Amino acid sequence: MTQQQQLFTTHPYLQKRWSAVGRKLAFSAATRSEWQAWRLKLQKTLKEITGYDTMQRTALKPRITEERDFGSYRRQRVEIRTEPGIIMPLYVLIPKRGQAPFPAVIAAHGHGSGGKIAVAGCRDASADMPERIAKYNYDYGVKLAEAGFVTFCPDARGFGERREELARNDPFQHCCQWLNNMAI
Repeated sequence: MTQQQQLFTTHPYLQKRWSAVGRKLAFSAATRSEWQAWRLKLQKTLKEITGYDTMQRTALKPRITEERDFGSYRRQRVEIRTEPGIIMPLYVLIPKRGQAPFPAVIAAHGHGSGGKIAVAGCRDASADMPERIAKYNYDYGVKLAEAGFVTFCPDARGFGERREELARNDPFQHCCQWLNNMAI
């Protein structure tokens, strides 16, 4: 790469910057009190840089809109409010074997899964869903429920049922970059 080309790239700059300021919150606690102090500082910083501390609180007002039995677990479609006027749909997979209360886990989806549907094992959601689930092991939410976890499979903003209008033609399309750019 020529010196002129290096002027147009960002990666070398970011590497130098990382060397100068990176790892400010690296874990180095040796005692419980040091760990607690580090944890509080980390939580505060993460809330600031993700914008979590600017979110407007609201009552969840959960509403079950569908329930199906799959033998080893039950699947509920639930809607909750995450901010005023913002509803997040999710599937809750509830084990039928074992003893309640069950441990809980959030099974977040990836970019190509169509949101919560693949994670929750919704093979009938599209013609190619069974193939995608098999190829990428996308139904890990079901596997967690079958292992005894109450499993929450949400649609992140810009995915699944939460796609914006321009991305609604394809269930595997997402618009997280658009939303992220607007949020920034």
